Amino acid sequence: MSSQDEFSQDEWSQTGNERNGFGDYKQPLLLGDSSNTLETSVLDRAQLFPLMETRLYRRRWLMLFIFFSCSMSNGFMWLQYSIIGDVFMRFYSVESVTIDWLSMTYCLTYIPLILPVAWLLDNRGMRDVMVVGSAFNCIGAWIKTGTASPDMFAMTFLGQFVCSVAEVYFLGIPSRLASLWFGQQEVSTACSIGVLGTQGAVPSQMGGDVHSFAVFRWYQCVCVRWKWRGSV
Repeated sequence: MSSQDEFSQDEWSQTGNERNGFGDYKQPLLLGDSSNTLETSVLDRAQLFPLMETRLYRRRWLMLFIFFSCSMSNGFMWLQYSIIGDVFMRFYSVESVTIDWLSMTYCLTYIPLILPVAWLLDNRGMRDVMVVGSAFNCIGAWIKTGTASPDMFAMTFLGQFVCSVAEVYFLGIPSRLASLWFGQQEVSTACSIGVLGTQGAVPSQMGGDVHSFAVFRWYQCVCVRWKWRGSV
C-alpha cells in the first residue's frame, strides 16, 4: 500500500472521528471557530435539504373564497338564536337559558370532536373534511328550517347540534389551506381570511342586524294576522 493511500485513510478516519454531525465536533473549539462551525452546518443542510417552493395556482383564491363562504354560513347559524333571544323565548315558550344553550352547543361540541377531526384531516385530507363539514352544515340548516314550529324546539336543538358538529370540521382548515395552496408571502393573509370566516366575526356583526330586522318584521306580520297586537 502506498503512502498516499495511507494518508487518505488516516485523514478520513480523523475527520470521521472529529465530526459527529452537521458541524458538530468532538474536539474543543477555539473562541473564534464557532462562526465557522455554524456556517458549515448551514451549508451542509442547504445542500442536503434544498428549499422547496409551493406551486401556485390561480384558483387558490377561489378555494379560499369557497371555504370562507362555508365557514361564514356556519357562523350565521351559531348566533342566529341568541341575537333575537326574546323573540324565540316567546315563540318556543322557553326560558332565556334554554336559548343560550343553542349557542353554547358549539363550544361543547368542540371539546370531544376536535381530536378525531384533526386525525381525519391528517389522514384523509382537506377535501374529505370540507365535504363532510359542509354536509353536516346543510343537514342541520334543513332540520332547523323544517322545525320552525312552537312545539318542535327539541328538533330545533338537534339541528343546532348538527351545525355545531360542522363547525369542528371547519376550524382546522385555515392553516392547512394557507400552507398548501399559498406561497410564503401569502400564508399569513390567507390564514387570517380563513380564520375570519371560521370565527364568525363577520356573520355576528353583519348578520345580526339583517337577521334581527327580518325576523322582527316576520313576527309583526304573524302577530297582526293572528291579532296578537299586544305582543308586538
